Amino acid sequence: MDEEIELIKNSILEDNDASFAPFGYAFQADAGLYLFCDFYKDVKTIKIESSLQDIEMLDNNDHFIMAQAKASQDPFNCSSFGSKLFDALFSLAKHYVNDDDKLIYVTNIPNVFGEEMKGQFNDNYVTFSKLSKKAKDIVIDKIELGKTKIQREIDSGKTSEKQKEKLRLIFEKLSKFNPDNLSFLSISRYFEGCDKRTIKDKIAGFLHDDLEINDLNKISAIINDLFDVWHNKFFLDSELRNTNSKKTITKEDFCWPIITISSLKHSPSEIAGYIDWGYDDVMGVEINALMRSFNDNYNYELMSDILSKYYEYSPTDKSDKKKEFILRMWEDYSKYFRYENKNVEKAATIFFLYCTLSDYTTIAKVLRNKSI
Repeated sequence: MDEEIELIKNSILEDNDASFAPFGYAFQADAGLYLFCDFYKDVKTIKIESSLQDIEMLDNNDHFIMAQAKASQDPFNCSSFGSKLFDALFSLAKHYVNDDDKLIYVTNIPNVFGEEMKGQFNDNYVTFSKLSKKAKDIVIDKIELGKTKIQREIDSGKTSEKQKEKLRLIFEKLSKFNPDNLSFLSISRYFEGCDKRTIKDKIAGFLHDDLEINDLNKISAIINDLFDVWHNKFFLDSELRNTNSKKTITKEDFCWPIITISSLKHSPSEIAGYIDWGYDDVMGVEINALMRSFNDNYNYELMSDILSKYYEYSPTDKSDKKKEFILRMWEDYSKYFRYENKNVEKAATIFFLYCTLSDYTTIAKVLRNKSI
């Protein structure tokens, strides 16, 4: 807190920066992933390490849901809760945009208020109104402490008028801060070296409940790869770490890996019976390279077109509708897999259609629910 005031005074930092410790960034990314899964139906986009907060979501009414993510590598040490809570509340109080923005403090410390309300925050959002009187007093005291520190700097003879102007604006924000907008959450099973099972459980629930993917074997098959992709995207899309990143993650960005990871669980060797020139491992490598290139540039419209035409297709041989459709329709989609070796181009197109139709149910549910 004192360091942040010094940064403000010296005009080094004007937005909200997080610790550059890798563990802190990893927790911030996974907390963002956890929250986006929870609020998926209510929000349009998410930013990790935005100019306002660690996690910034824009809801369907263009209001913000913002969070501070604070992690401890020794989360069971109750002595660490106070400084983390203080830093989070100070940032949330000085960077909210609208009076009704939802503000969340998310941590891996199980006892958010130390010995007070012990064990009541584990994977559970507790609003300010539900806090005990003692916990509420702790929140108010932290905000008042922030105001006291800022006022001390304003009154200091060492503070320039320009610096005082910035500090007065922050003091005013803290004075108007409404703690009723606060919620507190502990992802308490998250610590360095753990298997991230809390986050993966949240992803599994999101796939099943929000996207309505009911095949538990399918969820189990993709969840580890999906976690890795989402974690890396949220980790690397930090505004301050990577100024060239897209920064804003949309629902469409979020859902596309479900399709690609599900599809890549298939092997090109599975289409050996669809081609008449012979399949070998070299061709498989080339097909996979083309698939990866396609998957990097997602195309929901193409997927929707394929599934729609397949649904309407009336086969002459009802015993294998999928194979008949693929062999009759592949030329319509070969333009997406242009390659100098035309056998590989055809095989890649056939493989793409095979993967898409093999995962018809999963993809259809993603397409239906990606923007809910």
